[in-house]
Amino acid sequence: MLQSSKRSDFKIITINPEKQEGIEQIITAFDQQGSVFKNFYKRNTLKTIALYEETVMVKSFKVPGLFKRYIYGSFRKSKARRSYENSVKLAQLGIRVPAPIAYAERIVKGQLYESFYFSKFENKTFTVHDVLLKKVEIDQVKLLQAFTAYTYQLHQKGILHLDLTPGNILVSATDSGFEFSLVDVNRMKFQNRAIPPARAIENLGRLTELPDAVKVILDTYSEVSKTPREILQQRFESSVRCYQGYRKLKAKVKGFFKNKKLHTVTSLN
Repeated sequence: MLQSSKRSDFKIITINPEKQEGIEQIITAFDQQGSVFKNFYKRNTLKTIALYEETVMVKSFKVPGLFKRYIYGSFRKSKARRSYENSVKLAQLGIRVPAPIAYAERIVKGQLYESFYFSKFENKTFTVHDVLLKKVEIDQVKLLQAFTAYTYQLHQKGILHLDLTPGNILVSATDSGFEFSLVDVNRMKFQNRAIPPARAIENLGRLTELPDAVKVILDTYSEVSKTPREILQQRFESSVRCYQGYRKLKAKVKGFFKNKKLHTVTSLN
């Protein structure tokens, strides 16, 4: 049962009403609590924090700029809310995610300021990124084969993770193989039908550009989907080029505004 309440001007939605007070306390003193798990270049902050008898992962999202504050405050769901709602939906569909606990938003006069997403902390896991960088001693081929087959099953259920990067896939090794869990799920697409393989393979374009890894992915997806490899390869490579172009453009735009800001400060001095 969901419960909604406010502390100051925060709106909190949680699956566990008995944890309401603890969630409010974490929000109130977020900067002074827990251990930083990851800081995304001054954008978002991930912390592990004690919530009663368990450790939870809390993601604090960066306060958006003026335009986006209005968009997320009045017209579009916040990233925190989408993370929560998508996690709930994925869990209902039988897809592993760190168990969602709550999200919180501070919206003032139609503008979104602070927002948080709470989920259970999954210990003893690593990411596909760790494997590709050889930070974990795991057979890369077997892991990529297992993950590609797993992704195909997602696509068969009409699920697209629109930010499917190696760091957004948690892995735990089991006696029977591997278990995967999705994180950073605020950008998802759900369909009521299976996604055609030639379209779905594009979803893997952000995963890796390493030739050996790409070969395993294409061979495996071709086998499990019974689709000619040549068709998959063409669509996959097109997706990789698009993603590379997007990254270059994004870096150029950031560099432009950074230089413009530096020039303005220098001129003032």
